Amino acid sequence: MIKLLALLAAVLAAAAAVQGTGASFSASSTNNGSSFATAAKFAPKVTITAPADGSATSDTTPTISGTAGNAIGDSSTVTVRIYSGTSATGTAVQTRTATRSGTSWSTTATTLSAGTYTAQATQTDTSSNTGTSAPVTFTIDTTGPTATKVLAANKAGGTAGQIENGDTVTFTYSEPITAASVLTGWDGSSRSVQVTFTNSSNSDTFSIAGTKLGTVDTNGNYVSATTTFASTMTRSADGASIVITLGTPQNVRPAVSGRNMSWSVAAGIADLAGNLSVTGTWNETGNTVDF
Repeated sequence: MIKLLALLAAVLAAAAAVQGTGASFSASSTNNGSSFATAAKFAPKVTITAPADGSATSDTTPTISGTAGNAIGDSSTVTVRIYSGTSATGTAVQTRTATRSGTSWSTTATTLSAGTYTAQATQTDTSSNTGTSAPVTFTIDTTGPTATKVLAANKAGGTAGQIENGDTVTFTYSEPITAASVLTGWDGSSRSVQVTFTNSSNSDTFSIAGTKLGTVDTNGNYVSATTTFASTMTRSADGASIVITLGTPQNVRPAVSGRNMSWSVAAGIADLAGNLSVTGTWNETGNTVDF
């Protein structure tokens, strides 16, 4: 019996170590086996479920919420510390206290300026154990994306200055944007779109149907008549650019010499925090030979 109790104590002690810092264990018995009592208490398990780790928001007073321990002795309050930067180190810029309801808790940060923050929650119990959540990093962003560049590029081995299958046009913004704000329902992966080059006596324009990318004045004559053709659209790995790869156009004119394009930016493109772009114009310089 004594060996059995010793083995049981070792197992429970190991379990306490696995469950986390602050676990306590006690065991008692009599040599004749007439009485046996054990008691084990582990640190409360507390988590942050919102905001999501790596997320962005335009809300300067974000709600922070999560789950907490609800066992006998677990504190009814959860403490949330918010740190500036990408780790829960240094001095917290804010400390908030939430009262849990069952296993749920929620609190609201006071006003935070634009930037990156990391939140971490703790909960204690009557045995002086402290549970600590995983840190959650989020960004406060209150500024909408702006257009920074439109760039047309000739495919390898193609004719410079003439639109062809495989040429690309890249629309770039100042920060990552959400794919669905460019085209409803889009997830950023490669998809088919319709590109229209509209013929003009002085300067052709082109646009991408269904998108909020606006229009581009080519400042040159690339087509002899208005033409619409299938192309593909993808979002760049960094999320800040939209790349259009042209399909096969019709009514193509001979190659055009260097021209400066002008991008008329449409409203409605959203960044990851939900801030919207505004209308404006981005002008190319340097008489670049496009396509």
